[in-house]
Amino acid sequence: MPSNAFRRPQDRYGDSTPVETPYQRAGQVHDDRDGAKLVQARNWRLMAFGCLALATISTSSFLYVQLRRPIATYAIPFDRYGRPGRVELVDRAYKPDDAIKASFVADFVQRVRSKSTDLVVLRENWAHATRMTNQAARASLVQYGQDHDPAARLGQEAVAVEIASVLPRSPTTFQVQWRETTYLQGVAGPPVRWTGLFSLAARAPTTEDELLDNPRGLEITSFQWSRDL
Repeated sequence: MPSNAFRRPQDRYGDSTPVETPYQRAGQVHDDRDGAKLVQARNWRLMAFGCLALATISTSSFLYVQLRRPIATYAIPFDRYGRPGRVELVDRAYKPDDAIKASFVADFVQRVRSKSTDLVVLRENWAHATRMTNQAARASLVQYGQDHDPAARLGQEAVAVEIASVLPRSPTTFQVQWRETTYLQGVAGPPVRWTGLFSLAARAPTTEDELLDNPRGLEITSFQWSRDL
């Protein structure tokens, strides 16, 4: 029987599967919990960004629709005796009659040439008159206000305007004659006669703001006036 005295002993290894310790289990639970929190936080962020994007799109769409919403404007013409006529829908071919044009021009003269002792009223008249002009006439009106400060001697001087006549000189030009009475410390001075020429154009309002500012759908394009000798 052969001897095994010189045979090299064989190495024997046990099961290589690591033994899970309590520390490893605790660490795994901690990692799983943190991972779930990170995933949940990421999902919430994605949902928040999605809601924000949806709200932004909805708000933008609403504003776009509101700004683009057509405005239906109706006009009631009046004859020379002040009697109202048939209600008409104002469209792009809107053509106000001479009575509406005359009223518009007279209103412009009243607001620009009269002078109140109340600063709030004075500013409102000038602001409204500015909205009654186009870009070129607005620049002229601003320049006139700088050369002739309407707020000068505020509280001491007032000017009352009385329209004498408003006559058409062409389809787009009206001549206005009026009288101005200046009150200094409550004492009226002699009335002064003035004459002015005013050109205007039709511009139907397209938004609610324009409708409130200028319901007659007209604008002053140029103006000039002078004192009668």
